[in-house]
Amino acid sequence: MMDKLLTTFVLGNKNIEIIAEDEVEIILYKDIQDIYKAKGKYITFINIEDSIDSNYFNIILDKIRNSLFDLCFINYQINYNYKRKLKVRHDFNDLSNNLVHNNSYIWNYVYLKEDLIKLIENPNILDNVEKIKNLFKKREVISEVIYYHNRDGLRLNILGLVNRRNHVYYKNIIYMGEFCNGLFNGYITWLNEIGKAFDFDITIIYTKINEDTLNHFKERFKCIKYDSKIDYVCDNLVTTYSTYFYPINIYSLNENSIFIHGNMSDYEHSARFSDDIYDRYIAVSKVARDRANGYFPTNNIEYIYNPYTYDKSKIKAHLKLITACRNAPEKGIERVKIFASILDDLNIPYTWEVFTDVVEENRNGLIFRHCVTNTIDYIMDADYLVQFSRSEALSYSLTEALCANVKVITTDIPAIHELGIVDGVNGIVIPLNYFDNNYDLLKNKVLEAYKYRDKSFSYSYDKERFIDYLDVFSK
Repeated sequence: MMDKLLTTFVLGNKNIEIIAEDEVEIILYKDIQDIYKAKGKYITFINIEDSIDSNYFNIILDKIRNSLFDLCFINYQINYNYKRKLKVRHDFNDLSNNLVHNNSYIWNYVYLKEDLIKLIENPNILDNVEKIKNLFKKREVISEVIYYHNRDGLRLNILGLVNRRNHVYYKNIIYMGEFCNGLFNGYITWLNEIGKAFDFDITIIYTKINEDTLNHFKERFKCIKYDSKIDYVCDNLVTTYSTYFYPINIYSLNENSIFIHGNMSDYEHSARFSDDIYDRYIAVSKVARDRANGYFPTNNIEYIYNPYTYDKSKIKAHLKLITACRNAPEKGIERVKIFASILDDLNIPYTWEVFTDVVEENRNGLIFRHCVTNTIDYIMDADYLVQFSRSEALSYSLTEALCANVKVITTDIPAIHELGIVDGVNGIVIPLNYFDNNYDLLKNKVLEAYKYRDKSFSYSYDKERFIDYLDVFSK
């Protein structure tokens, strides 16, 4: 029959004297059968290499007396030679959601004995989050730091739970969680600009990330997928308000900083944080700083402008193209796609609006749009009007572009000579056979078009060209 509130197992082979309360039973752990013999309603573990707060037992007993729980998470500190007093989180919801799993520490929980025995008898439950939640339905938290874990020492595995875990060290860590799991957002731009502006040794830790974004980040940073089974140690940790409660197994030896990217007071559902777990609160502008007051546990918020490095030599000019034609074989829609694929291969940034009667799915910079009655408004903003027909009696699209002094890219149809189109002067003329598996020849024409995109010219299509219409109609 249980006659204690708490049984504490001491792990290790050294003789040690632990002064406990009368309601606490201390047992030197030898094997798994010892847990069945425990007299306490609840069970904790202490490693002989570690140390506990002088109020360790009092605080746990007080929690047991005043709460009914299956599992209680104990906030702890790991000895990584901190240069400062470690700030710890006190958020009840965040800590109480912490569940045991394979390779969890055993010493930062208070276990209900009967549920711990269920784990012993069915250790596979640790692989199933829902089963763990059902086992530990009532969870509590001790937010005070009452356990101090020495990172060195004995490593013991009980039920798939451990009292030592591997750790890795990185100079600087930016924890982004899943907020880079897309092709673009402000965080992605922010990180890219940090990488361009500074030569810092930075490791990005993520939970989910878009593959293209990841490959881009790898050009400037170490990128590590988060693993709950590892302790991450760094000199400086940076997060954002979207990842305010970063994982508890990430430790900074020097400084924790949080960056505030939004105007908090402008958003109706902005979270308010009461847990002072950061050394520095940094907004990205004065207005962001001022509108963050009241949303964080301090109003001592500084601001540092986001970095941005403008290097014109590394910027590729954006090519603007336009085509207006029916979706018919003779009008060259397939040739448009071939030309666009070469732009993609060359990594030339472009927007190519194709106004046509059969709208297809967009691909990269190629945008299919429904026809409009007047394309000249769009042609005026383009670098080139593109016409890839194999036959035209007289092309209105080419005529509109030339009259607007917009260069053209066209196939070598006979009509271009009557319109006065000269290759390299007011347009790029491409022989039709270049589209027949002549990749290199066509690629050279693409590069030529990109090179001469800013070239200017003048063109006149005067009334004398169509004066003979006076003989067609009567006034």
